[in-house]
Amino acid sequence: MKQEVSYKITYFNLFMALAIVFYHWHGQFFELDNFTVSQPVNQELLTKTNIFFNNIGGVAVSYFFVLSGFLFYRDADDTNVWKKMRRRIYTLGAPFVLWNAFKVVYDYAVFRYPGFSDWKGLVLGFTLEPFDGPLWHMLALLFLMLVAPVLVKVKKNRTLVTIVLFALVIGSSVFRHTVAQELLAPLRFGRYFERLIGYFPMYFLGVFLGMFYHDEILFEKYASVKLSIIAFIVVIACGVVFWNMGETGIIPIVCQRIQMFGLWICLGSELFKFKPLRPFKISVVIYALHQITLIPVVNSWVVNRWMNYSYGMVGHILLAFAAVLVLYLFCVAAVYMMKLVLSEKLFNAMSGGRI
Repeated sequence: MKQEVSYKITYFNLFMALAIVFYHWHGQFFELDNFTVSQPVNQELLTKTNIFFNNIGGVAVSYFFVLSGFLFYRDADDTNVWKKMRRRIYTLGAPFVLWNAFKVVYDYAVFRYPGFSDWKGLVLGFTLEPFDGPLWHMLALLFLMLVAPVLVKVKKNRTLVTIVLFALVIGSSVFRHTVAQELLAPLRFGRYFERLIGYFPMYFLGVFLGMFYHDEILFEKYASVKLSIIAFIVVIACGVVFWNMGETGIIPIVCQRIQMFGLWICLGSELFKFKPLRPFKISVVIYALHQITLIPVVNSWVVNRWMNYSYGMVGHILLAFAAVLVLYLFCVAAVYMMKLVLSEKLFNAMSGGRI
């Protein structure tokens, strides 16, 4: 792997984690239950900002599913697959469990309520209904990892693997946008699995790229100024299509996926020559802490004091940037405090060994 590409992955992880926070902040700010009769909802503004923020959120989550599939399978084979699975359990499972436990303790200390009322609630809080909601994707990636021993066994048969992976990509896409909601909605955890199936295509596309095109990507053999310019134009064009068509339907979702790849291509590794310092390696902490810290602040302070529409869509976006920046600085400080207070082993477990 080119050193600059390794740096690029670290920086992209940070940018995409902040993009998801950006998206979630908007979701909380515009939660309709927060509005009062004296502050009626501006539906046009709500629709426009929803499309803008949902576009960003969809691109960011897609990136993490593609990256996870790609990095796991780029060098996976029969000799190391179980070792890689154990490592993945540590880097995803440990933060998932520890941050959910932290959320329980935090809720009890601050609100005198641990977040569950019986043992079933406790079990669900550490599985399909995580106390720290945004961490759902970590458990989803662990589920998806279970097919690894089968896929690496047939890896040498490129034709078979290609057919199987693209059948999964196309089949899950069709299922998700046709009958999934009708079939899964009545189920207890239907929403979770519907969302998981929605990201099947991106994960298995990452698997395909990791298996057969890892060198082209990790050494950026495709890189050229012309391609970067084309990718940038495509990203903008897909954004315009998404903006005009809204967030529902296959075409807007395909546009989001294309944007994710376009951003990777148009932002070449030559822009990431500088080794990322610790404040740039905290994507796991940002992802874990933003519901615990940012969302309560939005509900209790921002909504009550800033909820008006006189500053328009641009004002809302700038306010979102400010909220995300504050959270980022808070997380940087939290990381340094964790480093001082926690043992090295616990610190590495909570950060997924990434800091």
